[in-house]
Amino acid sequence: MLEIHSVTTLTIAPDNENAYLNGLFKSNAVEYNANSESLTVIGEIPRDLNGVYVRNTHNQIHEPMGYYHPFDGDGMLHSAYFKDGKMAYRNRFVETTGLLAEKAAGKSLWPGLVEPQMGARRGWGAIGAMKDNAGTDVIGHAGKLLAVMSQGSEPWRLDPVTLENLGPDQNWAKLLKDGVAGEFKVDEHTGDMMFMNYPETPPYMNYGV
Repeated sequence: MLEIHSVTTLTIAPDNENAYLNGLFKSNAVEYNANSESLTVIGEIPRDLNGVYVRNTHNQIHEPMGYYHPFDGDGMLHSAYFKDGKMAYRNRFVETTGLLAEKAAGKSLWPGLVEPQMGARRGWGAIGAMKDNAGTDVIGHAGKLLAVMSQGSEPWRLDPVTLENLGPDQNWAKLLKDGVAGEFKVDEHTGDMMFMNYPETPPYMNYGV
């Protein structure tokens, strides 16, 4: 069965020729649920392969403010869930504070990496100017998925199976006001997560476990 979960209205201008908004990089407006019956399987899925593979992508919704960089797009997770020789697929936007604000406004409210000076409102990231798109990294920790942007924001929690948005991780928000940058790692033996960020003020970089 292939099911459309939701459809988001895109406002990217048809004549926007940015290479990262066209072709293979063109934004996807649809969130899907799909199971093995609606997917083409080449070969056979091993019955003892059980688990979930999740990747994060940038998927811009609105016409960008200034020049668009491929790291600027809104976070969208794609998951492949394997169990008993079958597979299920889902994709979901990461519904951050910035994304929900732009959806309500119907337009981009924050600039991107290339022209952060265009922004008139406080944001996130190393200089506090960008949207918390949570589109760079995703990792499993303590039974939840955590998605973050490249330059640092509070991690956004999602259910690892359904991709249901569970909101920001309040414990991290209390611990680190400057958030967590992308590329954090989890020790597979201890479960400890190693992270960093690089805030605007001294010491300009933090590292922790």
